[in-house]
Amino acid sequence: WPLAKQYAQRVFLENPRRFETATNVFVKLGVAKYEFAKNEDDPKAPEELVRVHFTDLALVEQFFEFYQYYYFKGGKQELLKTDDRVMHLTQILLTLAKGETPDRNGAVKVDFAKIGEAVKEEMGLQLNADHFTLLENKGLFVKRASGDQGVTVSFDFKEFDRTMKVWKVLREVERWNEKGTVDPNEAVIEAKVKKAGPECPDCHKPYQGQPKFCSECGAKISQAA
Repeated sequence: WPLAKQYAQRVFLENPRRFETATNVFVKLGVAKYEFAKNEDDPKAPEELVRVHFTDLALVEQFFEFYQYYYFKGGKQELLKTDDRVMHLTQILLTLAKGETPDRNGAVKVDFAKIGEAVKEEMGLQLNADHFTLLENKGLFVKRASGDQGVTVSFDFKEFDRTMKVWKVLREVERWNEKGTVDPNEAVIEAKVKKAGPECPDCHKPYQGQPKFCSECGAKISQAA
């Protein structure tokens, strides 16, 4: 650990404290863990941090590749911001698709009705095409198809899973910017959308009662489910 901080400071001119805080993000998410040991010169002193073990280094690489790509790509800054609705919907899709056998292209199929039931149960929303548009705006694409078994939704499971993990890191970075620090022992708060009743079909702002127009964007919502 001391050598890692020294290397980061000398080669990348990175502040040791900032380097440690960044590492705390991955420790908090369970992607890394710290190893502590007694000081050989002073056995009575408290244990010191001596090593950091990464259990999923590929995720660390994927996060920084994702971040640098969209950071330097003009007009893509919005993709570096997390959205609880999108994260919750993505998690639902991954949960329902877990255990499904992917096709030769890596895509898995999930019954559309099951997705609708899960979204209504967990998010309190009526699933519609706008929700899939939210995913597309974040770079994730799904394909709907009709068959003898009804309507199915297919998507690349590995891509969705990888992106979800990257979003979780990004979300902790956002919390770091808000709080100014990262506690590796703090529990991870999952991105969950509380049931809030129906929402505007355009801006997705929840509303109560039966208004004809959205108070946020003015869209007609009298026919919204």
